[in-house]
Amino acid sequence: MSLQLPKPLYKLDSPSGARCSFLKDQNMTTARSIFLSGNTTKEEQEYFRLIDEIAGKQESRIISNGKPAHTIYLLYKFLHCARHKISICSGRLLQELPGKTDSVLAYADPALARAAIHFLGRENTELSIVVADKDGLDTKGEPQNHPFLKALVDAGAAIKGRVTVAASRNDPMEAFPYHFLVMDDTALRVEIDTESAEAYVNFNDPVLNERLQSLFHLFQEDSKPFFQFPLPA
Repeated sequence: MSLQLPKPLYKLDSPSGARCSFLKDQNMTTARSIFLSGNTTKEEQEYFRLIDEIAGKQESRIISNGKPAHTIYLLYKFLHCARHKISICSGRLLQELPGKTDSVLAYADPALARAAIHFLGRENTELSIVVADKDGLDTKGEPQNHPFLKALVDAGAAIKGRVTVAASRNDPMEAFPYHFLVMDDTALRVEIDTESAEAYVNFNDPVLNERLQSLFHLFQEDSKPFFQFPLPA
């Protein structure tokens, strides 16, 4: 499937291409949570307000989304705004993201889990994730020990929707060399360069959203679920 990806209009510096290792002990990390008071820079706060404005208007506008804090806030915003469905194609569920000067909490941030529980607290909602590497969870074969997934399990009956995490049987990057995230029928985030995490987001592009959804379903069919909630009967 061939997709033409537009260039971002709102250009920001991307983080370095360094890969981070997974947290061995969540309590030992020095990564900051962007959702705690006083933990963000003025530039980050301005970017968050921009995302809030565009999401509120459902504006068809392309902006960059590559810095770690920007990426996590965007994921939080998708979880907060979604009404029916979120689909994520990624390499791994990183617990923190490295930046040029520090790291920020990613899927280990309780704020993301709370946003996901809020989204999944409604009937007929779905969070689907396909990762390239199940071992990337770094939970010694127990996905429920991943902080994000554990929070969903601990939420129990509060979860009315459905969660599926699957590992690709083949490398999805061979078919489509981008990570992406799609929300409902309009919003999307595409990572143009997975090494530098250069990415862009648009809250109102139904055409590209539909094509990415179709691509995600193909990846999903070629993957093996290793986490489902509620648990299969």
